[in-house]
Amino acid sequence: MKKFKYLVVFILTAVIASCSKSDDERNDVLYVDINEGFYYYNHINHEDFPDDRQSQMGTDHLSKVTRCYCGFKRNTEDFYIWLCDSFNIVGKIIINIPMQITEDQGFGNIVTCDLIGTPQPFFLCRVKNLELYYLNLSYNNSKNDYSYLLLLNGEKLSAQKYKGRIYRDKKDIIEWYNNSILYRDESGDYYILSDNGNLISVFESSLVRPSYYLFTNGKVIPLSYNSYITVANEVDRRGKYQNELIIEILSLDKDDYISFNIQSPFNTTEDFIVNTASLLESTDSYYLLECQLISYSGEKKTVKIKIVPKENSAKIVD
Repeated sequence: MKKFKYLVVFILTAVIASCSKSDDERNDVLYVDINEGFYYYNHINHEDFPDDRQSQMGTDHLSKVTRCYCGFKRNTEDFYIWLCDSFNIVGKIIINIPMQITEDQGFGNIVTCDLIGTPQPFFLCRVKNLELYYLNLSYNNSKNDYSYLLLLNGEKLSAQKYKGRIYRDKKDIIEWYNNSILYRDESGDYYILSDNGNLISVFESSLVRPSYYLFTNGKVIPLSYNSYITVANEVDRRGKYQNELIIEILSLDKDDYISFNIQSPFNTTEDFIVNTASLLESTDSYYLLECQLISYSGEKKTVKIKIVPKENSAKIVD
């Protein structure tokens, strides 16, 4: 309570001191002093972070995070990130980021590349209760991109190195088996992370035969960390849904691939989409799925589909 009173006095003093200045000067003083309040409130020596960055953080309505503070600690390569609700720290992490790297760019060309500026994290998406953020790094003269995928689970913030550059509209991240997440980087490699940010598996692009529907318009049902079912509609070149249901069973660790086509359960030939798909039963011999389908006219049907891989069959049973 006493710390809160001091903080209020601290901010009010900044406001009073700025009253005699112009509007622009007043806003600058107040902005700096409010950010200074974060360090004061959390007993952090601001002088240890000479090139820090502070910003509003645009997240979703479920997140507590409203601001981000980050920067390198003086004379180190330790990069601190604080995700905050106002001044209260929600998640914190320290990442060792080299200020300088060496790249072998081929033909005997060894290049030294320096980090450009102070990186800053941005909100990417939410997968169930996980909040995902990204941190892109830029090095001069570099031919490569370097990034980190940050995962916030409650108050635990973790980081995973990422090959390539992460984009704000990235869709190659989905909910996976046992509360994990699956993501694909720019090189085509697949990573599975636990909800605490721990790396579970990596599947190199040369070994993976992914479903086209994995990150597009299909519904994905993970069976294990390395196997899954997709349920989708075929789409023609004009982007129009076809009058057929496509079901696939695939693996991430081997070239196993089974595909089934099921005709539309609607009486008409109009297009339909797969709204939801879930696994009702799983045995050694068959899978039973439940899918909700919606036709173009708005009619809904909930169907059960039994898949028997050894018999190479899949059909609507209800």
